[in-house]
Amino acid sequence: MVAAEKALNGELITLDNFIPNSGSEFLEYAELIFHKLRPFQKNYHYIDLVKDVMRLSLSSLKAADVKSIQSSITAILNAKIKAERSAGKKKKGGAKKTQLLVDKPEDDKRINMHEVLDD
Repeated sequence: MVAAEKALNGELITLDNFIPNSGSEFLEYAELIFHKLRPFQKNYHYIDLVKDVMRLSLSSLKAADVKSIQSSITAILNAKIKAERSAGKKKKGGAKKTQLLVDKPEDDKRINMHEVLDD
């Protein structure tokens, strides 16, 4: 069975013969599309493909719908950044960042206002 095909109730489901109607069916349809595109992920032009599919898919939507999709993508981005940061910390062996402590000049000299006024 090809990755972009699924068997449901003994029937072979492909992108060509599957017509989604419910939310769960659209999720299944998205998985079929993903499996169809997956072999190209390491291709240099894959990012351009994803950008173009997004551009073409979003062009007919309302601004509120695009904003909703943007929020979902931002959540994915934040999760990826967090994962990459934690992976980077593990590679370093837990080394802490060095901090530069800077004293303020006022801290070195405590001025007693009574002494200044008495002079």
